[in-house]
Amino acid sequence: MTAMNLEKAKAEIKKSATDVYAGALKPFFWFLVITIGGLCLIWFVIYQFAPTAKQIEWDYRIDSQHITVASQPHDCEFLTAPVGSKNCHYERQVTLFDARGQIIGGDIVGEDGRHEKTAPTEQVIDARIDWIKIKE
Repeated sequence: MTAMNLEKAKAEIKKSATDVYAGALKPFFWFLVITIGGLCLIWFVIYQFAPTAKQIEWDYRIDSQHITVASQPHDCEFLTAPVGSKNCHYERQVTLFDARGQIIGGDIVGEDGRHEKTAPTEQVIDARIDWIKIKE
């Protein structure tokens, strides 16, 4: 074998190894992209449509045992007796408390149904979710 043929053979082997390596990485790269994208999508959907207690737990980093959730009333629903429109609905109100039990922030609902969010002024220890009836 001449030196020229030897160099040519080395170059072909190197090219073959690079092609195999690149061919193996391409599917792995797309697998990672799809997996990470899917996980981000799942996290977004869960966060957007999660129960309110879970959102509060994530937002304020408090334990779920310190969140009190009132059951949502159903007396404004169309099919609740008497059947028909009741001209009302319920809005979620979140109240945040500090270690002394004082209100330090939350998402307060006015009589007109408007939400007034206030950031907590101290470390949130407890949270309560209530339902406020809004007449239409």
